Amino acid sequence: MLPTDPERSGSEMGFTARGFLPRYRIGGDFVIRPGWTLGPRTIRDYELVYFPSGSRTRYQIADQTFALAGPCLILTPPGIEHAYIFDSDQPIRHQFIHFMLDQDGDAPLPHDHPIRSIPAHVPADRAPLVVQLVASALALAAAQPDRWRSRCAALLQVAIDELAASAALPARYDQRSAPAAGLPPQIIRALAHIDEHLETELSIPALAADAGWTHEYFTRVFTAAVGLPPKQEVIRRRIDRACEYLLLEASSVKEIAFRVGFRNEAYFCRAFKRWKGVRPSEYRERYADPRLHRLYLAPAVAPEKRAHPLNVYLGD
Repeated sequence: MLPTDPERSGSEMGFTARGFLPRYRIGGDFVIRPGWTLGPRTIRDYELVYFPSGSRTRYQIADQTFALAGPCLILTPPGIEHAYIFDSDQPIRHQFIHFMLDQDGDAPLPHDHPIRSIPAHVPADRAPLVVQLVASALALAAAQPDRWRSRCAALLQVAIDELAASAALPARYDQRSAPAAGLPPQIIRALAHIDEHLETELSIPALAADAGWTHEYFTRVFTAAVGLPPKQEVIRRRIDRACEYLLLEASSVKEIAFRVGFRNEAYFCRAFKRWKGVRPSEYRERYADPRLHRLYLAPAVAPEKRAHPLNVYLGD
């Protein structure tokens, strides 16, 4: 179990004391063929899913639809009908964990439990630690060392807390990262194009022309809808993509800079520090787990070097 934190509130301590702890059931790291649809379905447990890359995949739950245009996390609660419509043009890799919230007897889940505040769709850059926690839990489930279930429970509890905390971030992050949440279709299309071509020279006038607007009007609408001017939003998304590579791969800072569209390593490092407060190498030292390097490039790595196997259910 996690150590007692004297600064935590009584209600937070109560959740663990009353037994409302996540229990890992099953998980996996699967590559889905193009055009497949999962659902509509309902499940009897919680499912946490990580999509490491943006695509044209859509997630539908109740009366909401989310376009998964960027790396993101999806939390589906039990008993709610939902569906995934996977991108028709490319295979989609995703990592998932099903878990229960074990309770004492028939006690209902408290209204102030942190899992109740987690939105269905969370952009990965709002909760980067959760990406590592999911991968670590899957690695434990694959290896099944001593006390692996209790260790998975601890990881999942931290993941829940991190996702709940992400809900308190400034609202403009939601507007920038959730294209299905009422943005004009021209802006949704522009954001998808940006995510799909981060490594190339992106032209703002070309994005405006594709929208059928003048450069000035496009910039004004984009800034109002997204919260940043187009050029700054492109830089932000490049930096966020670089963060993923820094955490999950062993590539050099220079290689990562070029992969996310920067043509000058020194400029990349300056931009990274402006957005994240530290240089890329410092960010990697603070947050990366070397066991997870090259995790989502696993198909190109010998099976014995992977943290866990692909396309295999891990757990029960």
